[in-house]
Amino acid sequence: MSIEELFPLQNRYGRFLVGLYLSRRRGERHLSVEELAQLLSMSPLTYRRIESGRSKISPQNFDTLTEVLDLDMDDLIELSRIARIKHINDISKSLSLNYPQ
Repeated sequence: MSIEELFPLQNRYGRFLVGLYLSRRRGERHLSVEELAQLLSMSPLTYRRIESGRSKISPQNFDTLTEVLDLDMDDLIELSRIARIKHINDISKSLSLNYPQ
């Protein structure tokens, strides 16, 4: 499954949740930010921006991350669902004057 299928918009919620997941998986694999950035042919700062949710993930980098970190598609599908729900809730809040606070 591609990043476009899982997170078509890569909104801030999706980026944040995926970043947390990547950070956890990287730690489980005992890889440093520098090591993983090198595998992705990017600077550590650029990779940190992905883990912090400030940058989108390219399809090529997603494929590499999936392989290197052995990402679980079921986990990613669940994160995608959570991100969509949060996004829909925010849209509902902005459209409805009577949204419960």
